[in-house]
Amino acid sequence: MNTDSSVLNVSINEAGINRLEAIKSEFSNLNSLLHNQPEPDIIEQKDSNGTSIIDLESTGQVIHKIQEGIESIHELNLENYKKQRREKKKVVDKLLGKLQHTGRLHYKVHEQIEHSESDLSDIQNNITQIQHTAIKLIDTLTTLEQQIDQVNLENEQREFELWKQNEENELINEIAIKKQLLKEKEMGLKQRYEEYEKIQQKKRLELYEATFNAELEEYKRKRETEISSLYPNSKTSSSLQTSLEQLQLLDHGNKEELEDFFGENEIKRSDRSKEVNSHLSSSEDERIDILHDEDYEDF
Repeated sequence: MNTDSSVLNVSINEAGINRLEAIKSEFSNLNSLLHNQPEPDIIEQKDSNGTSIIDLESTGQVIHKIQEGIESIHELNLENYKKQRREKKKVVDKLLGKLQHTGRLHYKVHEQIEHSESDLSDIQNNITQIQHTAIKLIDTLTTLEQQIDQVNLENEQREFELWKQNEENELINEIAIKKQLLKEKEMGLKQRYEEYEKIQQKKRLELYEATFNAELEEYKRKRETEISSLYPNSKTSSSLQTSLEQLQLLDHGNKEELEDFFGENEIKRSDRSKEVNSHLSSSEDERIDILHDEDYEDF
């Protein structure tokens, strides 16, 4: 409130100063007008000539303005004085109200101090009850926290078991799928291997048969040459050649057939001369070497 009154006083003072400055400027204008008046003879000359006169009306207007300014300043001062009194009265009333309120508060505090002994016992009892209630509340909160932790732990274990079961099921399904793919791949590889083995076996059989036929032809040629050189008899040579041409080696039984064939021929030639037997023995050794070749054993 003091601040408001000081601000109001400052504004009033500024208005008064501005008004005084305006009056001062009017007085200075009036003085300049009075000092700048011409000499009497010059004035009379001008009046006689009718060229210029002093404007008395303007001077009267200036004086009237000065009077109005003085009156307005006086009225403003009166108004400011009244405002200050009203503001001071308001401030005083407000301060008196605050003082009365403070007095009432002091009176209430005094009464409370007088009755403080009975109130302190009640306050102490209330504090004790609050302490017991707080202890019970802490115990209840601790128990509740333990229960919450237990429930959270059970939920986490249940979620973990569920996640573990899902992972195991996914792993089992993945293993089954991979086993199925592996089995299919293995069957495909086995089928390809069997086809490859069949082709290779067929090629080996064809190779063995071609090799055996070539060696057999070579053996027949050598045998015919030896027999023809030992026995000029054309009948024996032609019968041996016919028997060899009728011989067919298609499986493992052909080897025994060939051995039986040469065995019968060997018995027939048992009574021949020693020279023929020696040649036939050497030829038989060559035949055995051919038949016991590892290719024919594999076949």
